[in-house]
Amino acid sequence: MTSLRAAFFIVPLSLVFGACAASDGDDTGEEGYTAPASQELRTRTIVHVDENGVENVTVQYVTQAELDQETEARELLLAGGDLGEISQAITRDGNCASSSLWLQDDFNQAGNRICFYGAGTANLGTYCHLWYMGTCWSTWAAKVKSYWSGTDAGRFGSHYCCQGCTSNTFSAYQRVDTASSCVQGTSIVHLGTCTPC
Repeated sequence: MTSLRAAFFIVPLSLVFGACAASDGDDTGEEGYTAPASQELRTRTIVHVDENGVENVTVQYVTQAELDQETEARELLLAGGDLGEISQAITRDGNCASSSLWLQDDFNQAGNRICFYGAGTANLGTYCHLWYMGTCWSTWAAKVKSYWSGTDAGRFGSHYCCQGCTSNTFSAYQRVDTASSCVQGTSIVHLGTCTPC
């Protein structure tokens, strides 16, 4: 009788797994975006702070190829080159522009990206890094592995210039492909002039 029960459960499970294996591989996100089967989706989080200090936060799903196009366009822009067709990616996005600070969760400007624009201090622990089924599983605190500043200089850690690690300041349009251990462990980023001690 035991072998009959085992066979009863094994056959339906093999049908379920067989049906899963026959899937066409499309990955349609909640936003209706269909990613190519060979590309993993990343998140691009855009944080704009207006003149009154009010934050606007937008989360978008993009491919690594789209993020790489933005990186190439910024490199060409800073080199004074002709952006050609790459500029269309920046124009189409309109949110995470070259003037923003880009923070990445992987080395060499790869992985998920969060962008900040506007002077002030942001606690990275208040911005969602990974979403799963509508729930935030982790924040951006201690997730920065590389970064590229925009028009504003700034620092990671305390907004007071005399505190924190010495390797956590950045100038305008500074690209850092491997963040220091101080930056990788921080939860605070400050854009604009530091408060004097």
